[in-house]
Order: sequence, then C-alpha cells, then structure tokens
Amino acid sequence: MLNIREDIRQKWHKGFPRKKKNVKEIVIHGTAGGGSAKGLLSWMFRSGRKGYKRGIALFHYIVDYDGEIYEIINPDNWVYHSSSGRHDKTTIGIELMNKKTDNEGSYTSEQYASLDWLILHLMNNYPIKNIVSHSYNIEKYSRAYKNCPGSKFKWGNVEALLVDNGYEYDYIDSHFFNIEEI
Repeated sequence: MLNIREDIRQKWHKGFPRKKKNVKEIVIHGTAGGGSAKGLLSWMFRSGRKGYKRGIALFHYIVDYDGEIYEIINPDNWVYHSSSGRHDKTTIGIELMNKKTDNEGSYTSEQYASLDWLILHLMNNYPIKNIVSHSYNIEKYSRAYKNCPGSKFKWGNVEALLVDNGYEYDYIDSHFFNIEEI
C-alpha cells in the first residue's frame, strides 16, 4: 500500500534536508487535476517546477485513485505545501489525486480507505493534534482562498475514523479537527 519513491526523494531532497520539530498537523490537499499519481511523479522526476528545488509546493504523500500511496518526502523533513509559512514545519501534507482542476471531482472509495490507513499510521508515529484542509491553512496564514481538497471531500469519513478509533475531537469547522486521544 505504501510506496516510498527514492528516485523522487533523492532528486528533490537536495537543498532541503530540514528536520521537523513538533509535528502536530496533517494537511489534506487535492491535486486540482491530473491523470494519475504515476503521471504526476513521472513529470516531477523529469522536469517539475523550479519551486520544488527550494522545497516549495512539494508534499509528503500522494494517494492515487486506486488507493496506492506514494511517499515523496520523508515526513520527518518539512517542505512548504500549505501556504502557511513556518507553520509548515509542524505539518505533513497529503495530496489526493483529483481529476478536476477546481478539485470538484469526487474522490474514490479506495482513496478514502488509503487516507484512513495513512492518517492512523501517522497518528501512531507522530503526536498529531490537528487534521485540516489546505483551504483552512491558506485562509488562516495567507488570507487567501483555495478550494482544496474541494467541496466534495467527505469530512464525515475523517470524523468516523476518529470516533471508530477512540479519539475525541473538537470540530472547529468543516475543515479542522482538533484531536484528543481518550
């Protein structure tokens, strides 16, 4: 289920082996277009954007339509991914493939199942206190707006995952869960 892409990691890790401190937040994104994670990763490896070289607009994980998870950047390292500046030092970014450029495509049941697995995996390895949308962080820290991961993302699935696994939480708004373990 989890594929660590060393080829991508080695290419984009150069120049930003910055270690995180106090990881506490998962940020959920949508790709806003794209055929497949493999296609996106191939593009990143061949050319990508200049920003990637500076650790900007990268992400730690991507979840393909079939539920396959790719780890791009070690979650112990930080990159700018949620338009929240230094706050990203405490976050882990998860991209979900979405065919629509406005993130208004539906996510697959396989993506939700893999996202559940990945969230629990991260919560077992890091002291995660918040699960938020990219929209939440960009509004809070950049005072801008981005429809990410989109209005069709089912936040109720995240809520059910927390309840089913014994977590209490404050539902701050439709894009922010503050978590406390029972």
